[in-house]
Amino acid sequence: MSDWAQNQPPPWGAVPPYGAAPAPSPTPTAGTMFGKRLFAALIDGSIVAATGWLPAVGFAALVGVVAPTRFTPGPCPVDNSYAVAVPGGCEAPGAWVSGLAGAVMLLMLVASYFFVICRPQGRTGQTYGMRSAGIKVVDATTFQPIGPGRSALRLVAKIASVIPCYVGFFWMFADARQQTFHDKIVRTVVVEETDVPSRAAPADPLAAPTEAERYVPLLQAFVSREIDAAEFERVFMLRWKADRDSGNSTGTVINKVMTATDCFYDDDEDDADDPFRIDAEQLRAEVAEALRHFTAG
Repeated sequence: MSDWAQNQPPPWGAVPPYGAAPAPSPTPTAGTMFGKRLFAALIDGSIVAATGWLPAVGFAALVGVVAPTRFTPGPCPVDNSYAVAVPGGCEAPGAWVSGLAGAVMLLMLVASYFFVICRPQGRTGQTYGMRSAGIKVVDATTFQPIGPGRSALRLVAKIASVIPCYVGFFWMFADARQQTFHDKIVRTVVVEETDVPSRAAPADPLAAPTEAERYVPLLQAFVSREIDAAEFERVFMLRWKADRDSGNSTGTVINKVMTATDCFYDDDEDDADDPFRIDAEQLRAEVAEALRHFTAG
């Protein structure tokens, strides 16, 4: 994690704007974080088992008891899980019963995973197990909740961590940000609950971060080449728009950087021949000049 992302002050306002003020990177050892993640997974797995798997199995058993059956000579069909071999033939409900039971069971399981894991994790960063363990799943760049959709994708992406003999789960011990395979696929990171900035507004309005506090760490990271031009453009524009939307005014220097950033182009962009566009090194020079303004005193 770059220094500029580690040293950001909490955002000012009741709800931090998207892309503003990333939080520090996770500080616990990989072993400690692995234990917390395992503890959370056991709690969430128990809740899913109680609310999804047990009712689904119970429903399947009930269908097998109450569904009407009929006798047919010959072997039992392989596509009917409720078929029972009897002397001289097979007793089984209609094939539609098995299909309907399977669909209802799948719906029960999906609902359980969604309401126990995907919805709370996506909206707040925490499942019930994670809340007990004191950890959160957040976006790897903005440190904001990832939403139920990405949370569901992260759940499915765990297949990538399982397939190579569960190596993907243990990859966090070798990764600088303690990310597993599914974290990398969905661009998430697991942090301690205390590492995420508070959403509460400061009691004193004068405690709001200054323009220098909001932008200098980002400018320094770009000038020192800790982040590339594309990442700088993305984060800077998000922060500038967040300031504009929240009523935080920006001075001439930052507005000049915004103009330069807006003129920056990637090599892959179609309008690279525009005479008003600038490349990464020209943008870095503009940012360095702005940085000198903030650090001159």
